[in-house]
Amino acid sequence: MGPAKVEIVEAHSGREGLRMALEERPDAIFLDLLMPDISGFEVLNELRTKREAREIPVVIHSSKDLTDEEKARLRLPHVTLLAKTDTSGPEALAHVTRALANVGFDLEMFEGHHA
Repeated sequence: MGPAKVEIVEAHSGREGLRMALEERPDAIFLDLLMPDISGFEVLNELRTKREAREIPVVIHSSKDLTDEEKARLRLPHVTLLAKTDTSGPEALAHVTRALANVGFDLEMFEGHHA
């Protein structure tokens, strides 16, 4: 079996990402906490209030140094953390794959689908 084919769609703001997530219902979302308009916390809260989006796996991918309180706010079903420092270097793919597995997303199962 070859590597999974994924389609990556990038949003340029929190509001755009939220709109895209609700319209396109992606297989997984990588969410930064620091965005120009609304925070990733606000996007995540909004996603979790929408029936059609509450179970989409979310990987928080941020360089923000999180407080214990912020980490507690992110301990939600289908949510995991992936530091931006883990997505550079030779181990990057392994870190991304592990983060996705933590939220129940197996890249091999989705071969030919989009993420």
